[in-house]
Amino acid sequence: LAIDDFSDGKVFSNGSAFFTRYVVTIFLFARFDNRNMQDRIDKLNLCRKLRAQIHSRFIRDRHSIDAIRYLNVNESLFREFTGAQLNGCTGLYFQLNIDIPTSMCYDNEQWLE
Repeated sequence: LAIDDFSDGKVFSNGSAFFTRYVVTIFLFARFDNRNMQDRIDKLNLCRKLRAQIHSRFIRDRHSIDAIRYLNVNESLFREFTGAQLNGCTGLYFQLNIDIPTSMCYDNEQWLE
């Protein structure tokens, strides 16, 4: 398990409010025996199960843990590694967005005439 929260972010509008979005990437990898394809399948299935468990826990805890209240759990991008990309290792990564409300109110006092 590795977590990457390094993101440049972006500001966007949902039509009624503005938000700053940061992306968190969670990597799940498992080693498998190169001579045993069933072991590769089993390990990839384990990573899939862990991804679902982590995501469902975020869904459950989103409103009760202040640190993740802006975590967007309504969608998640994920990519699987079959084992050909990483020698003897399979797994996946998935990404969740953190959407923080952002004031974009214009303040004339911030500008010089």
